[in-house]
Amino acid sequence: MTTSAELREISAAHGLTWPEEYLTLADDGMVDASPTGAEIPLLHFSTNFELLGAKDIARRLEMFAEPDDFRNIDPAEGLLPFGMEPGGNLYCFRTGAAGAGPVPVVLLQNDEQEDERLAPDLAGFIFAEMVGASAEFYDDDYLGEGEPRRNAEAWLQSHEPYLGQEQAAALRELFARPLIVRDDDSMGFLEFSEVDELVDPVLRYPERHEPIQLWERG
Repeated sequence: MTTSAELREISAAHGLTWPEEYLTLADDGMVDASPTGAEIPLLHFSTNFELLGAKDIARRLEMFAEPDDFRNIDPAEGLLPFGMEPGGNLYCFRTGAAGAGPVPVVLLQNDEQEDERLAPDLAGFIFAEMVGASAEFYDDDYLGEGEPRRNAEAWLQSHEPYLGQEQAAALRELFARPLIVRDDDSMGFLEFSEVDELVDPVLRYPERHEPIQLWERG
């Protein structure tokens, strides 16, 4: 069974549908982890994103559906998890908010009082995550190891088919900037304070800064 077929089977069991763009990633081998799990194609230079495999996705969906799950997530939200932060927060497609349009991406947070709206669609999420990841990395991170600029250019080349033209152009300009090397040995192509300044005009998604609550807090 192909990865995309397996993903379709998992989502269908819960009455959900993946965005076609994500299934395209699956067909292209972009969501398949390496045999060792050490490298993952999708956003593999980001230190804040870990890809969820099909079995993990199925397990998370089963947990969402349990009547006694502490989050008590409304099934109408149609959350489909596909990634995770190192701390356990889940990157999800919010399929229930899509209607006939693009499927937005949200961050389901464990220890905060609110969740986050991240992007209007998968391309916007990839773009924003690539910009954010470029603000801080170290020489032992995927992006910082060896030649950061060459790594960044290779990253963009591998992800450009899944980005909009304006998004790709903004990243191309970003990765052409002088590399910032800081006193704490971190590096970046921009400062943290510049991330929103670059992302917002391209993403055009003001909801990104609006709070949302996707599960019941005590």
